[in-house]
Amino acid sequence: PISVSPATVSARSKGNTLTFTYEADTGGIGGGELEVVVPSGWSAPSATRSAAGYATSTCGTLTVSGRAMKITKVTLASGAECTIRYGSRSGSGPGAVAPTTTGTDTFNASESSTATDTVEKLSTSPKVKV
Repeated sequence: PISVSPATVSARSKGNTLTFTYEADTGGIGGGELEVVVPSGWSAPSATRSAAGYATSTCGTLTVSGRAMKITKVTLASGAECTIRYGSRSGSGPGAVAPTTTGTDTFNASESSTATDTVEKLSTSPKVKV
């Protein structure tokens, strides 16, 4: 399962850092992959520290492709957690900018438990109310 905090932000707000926490299922992950897709309207995710959508991860290797934050080479024991920060201000970044319209945005999340598995959507993806 994966969760997000905070689950509510103000429209047009700047300086947001969303923290996604993924917990490995029974059996864990061995060299697998996690992916979280940022909905349109939000700052584009980035691997650049000074960008609004700067993303970091406590596990694996994080790359950005389009609107997706991809974490590869993930190895976690059963019940272990991985934290992904979107809009991270750890590198003096400005934090993510929320959409101008209100509503509930879904950050589609997927995972594969091994390097050879197909990446599949998780049963629930985190939602943020704007």
